Amino acid sequence: MGWMEGVLMLGVLVTVVARIPEPAIIDSTHREEKDTLLSYFTNVDANANTVTSCDLTVTKIKNVCQLRLEMPLMTLAEPDSEGACVDQYLQVTGGQGGNSIKICGDNAGQHPPMGCDQYHQEPSGSVKSFNYVNKPSTATLDTTFGIQPGARHLQGSYTVCAKVETESCGLTWSPGPDDYSFTITGNPTQAPEFNIQVNEDCLNPATDYLLFSIGEATDSDEPIILVCGTKFPPDVSSSSDRFKVEVNTVEAADNDLDNRGFHLNYIQKAC
Repeated sequence: MGWMEGVLMLGVLVTVVARIPEPAIIDSTHREEKDTLLSYFTNVDANANTVTSCDLTVTKIKNVCQLRLEMPLMTLAEPDSEGACVDQYLQVTGGQGGNSIKICGDNAGQHPPMGCDQYHQEPSGSVKSFNYVNKPSTATLDTTFGIQPGARHLQGSYTVCAKVETESCGLTWSPGPDDYSFTITGNPTQAPEFNIQVNEDCLNPATDYLLFSIGEATDSDEPIILVCGTKFPPDVSSSSDRFKVEVNTVEAADNDLDNRGFHLNYIQKAC
């Protein structure tokens, strides 16, 4: 990875940190190139009313093999009703895995390293999809059910990782405490009870899903690989440190409404 570039459309209250392990800090504005060991990228004018972009290029210095971007504070315009980041977004380019998805909405506290779009180092904790907020989207759709809230769940595939401790054999994932802690497909506004959908349920027809590396679930005899719909299983255990969010960009407006994303808890899996 020779360099990484952040592209921000009209940023609002954004700080992006590129970190590598030595104590040197410098503040940056837009359209600059930096080779310092720790650099803060802050939006220029939160009240700007014209369409513009701010570019920050980080040049990899000698003996450094990885850059880590942290987002202590990031609040941008919400996506449209289908989860597309249109008005404002942050995108990272030039990484080994190609360009990141366009990230918008509320994403404070995200910090992805190489190979992961999110990375969580605590032995146990919780993860949230980009722009997960447990309230309806302000963008709406005119459907056969009437005016309905659109999606907070962003359009774009990405990978979520958590550190596996040396004495552990993987991670166990479970739903968060929110009523809408897992709503990535379907229409929870019309369902009296949320439904668990796994594996083939997520392919016929193709829809958004979480991809696990052969997970195991309590009360299920079959391996859990794909999870979609409006309810996460009570638990999914996997030897892997990550799962991938796969997004089908062709959404059925009447079927996918008020999808807020996911809020999952994780703990270390005993050997």
